[in-house]
Amino acid sequence: MGASRVGYIDALRGFVMLLVVFGHVVLFSFASRGGHFSFNDIFMTVTMPALFFLSGFLFYRPGRCGSMKGLWPFLWGKIRALLIPTLIFSLLFAVIFQRSYIDLFCEKSKAGFWFTYTLFFFFVIYYLGDVLIGRILGLKGTPKLIFGLLIALGIYGVAKYSLTPSFSLLPAKLNGAIGLANFQHFLFFFLGAVGRRYLDKFLSVLSGNTSMAMVISGFILLEMMLFVPVLKDCVISTVGFSAYSLIKSIASAFGIVVLFAFFRKYFSENGYIWKSFQYIGERTLDIYLIHLFLIYVDLQFVGEFFITHHNPVLELFAALSVSFLIVLICLVISNTIRCSDKLAKLFFGKVITSNK
Repeated sequence: MGASRVGYIDALRGFVMLLVVFGHVVLFSFASRGGHFSFNDIFMTVTMPALFFLSGFLFYRPGRCGSMKGLWPFLWGKIRALLIPTLIFSLLFAVIFQRSYIDLFCEKSKAGFWFTYTLFFFFVIYYLGDVLIGRILGLKGTPKLIFGLLIALGIYGVAKYSLTPSFSLLPAKLNGAIGLANFQHFLFFFLGAVGRRYLDKFLSVLSGNTSMAMVISGFILLEMMLFVPVLKDCVISTVGFSAYSLIKSIASAFGIVVLFAFFRKYFSENGYIWKSFQYIGERTLDIYLIHLFLIYVDLQFVGEFFITHHNPVLELFAALSVSFLIVLICLVISNTIRCSDKLAKLFFGKVITSNK
């Protein structure tokens, strides 16, 4: 696909970013904590895994992880593009919301800024892993892929284990500061890179009617097992919560493939909705960092209304309306900051240049 931007990829990123904001509106603005079915339950199965999958997909480039000599330039580039903007915004957040920055940093969620911190770690892990497997061990092709997958699965297992009460490998605050539980998403980052590495094979799956029918059917079946109360209780009581969590991860992978196939097939450069998603997708970092300041507006009365008057469809449209408004405000703030190239580099790590 070359180095240029691909429209449907940006549009997919924009759609997933909207789902991220949607989920935060339901959880924090509406303060809805479950007890009734919400479309957000389904969206959350796919949202963050898809965001990490796309990050891995866009990160991969042949020869990108060359050697240990290139590690520092690589690290500095990611520090400037991810860590410095995240540090600035999280410090601002701590000041505005009167939070202790140390306490905030030691939280697993980091007040919502966990994604960019975790993504930085994933870039480093992938780079070092690629150098270890390819340069030091000398593995190529299928053996390299299998070894990398085993590492990704190992990280996934440790991350899941860190969520259990019996986990004691790290002190609680250090565990929270590292955000070890969030490393379960490295598997999706790795799979995204693999999808880009074997792009022709990945696209053949997306284009095959039989394969996509199986993926869609599998996704629907797994979602039913996750969220239909009778089936959910049956699964947990039969195979345990760990297996239930694994089923959720498989459903996430299927959901990613479904979204990827849909956007690749139906995206149009001339469609207004597609172009809107594409525009959002080109500014995902900006929106992610800014929206965290806007989602704590007190709309708890809306959440209480939907608890009393259960209507998932109405809740969907209400949360989408608020989400679109928040994204719009984020874009206004982003474009205002980006009027200055210096401020753009400081707050967002880079200046956006149009390819159109």
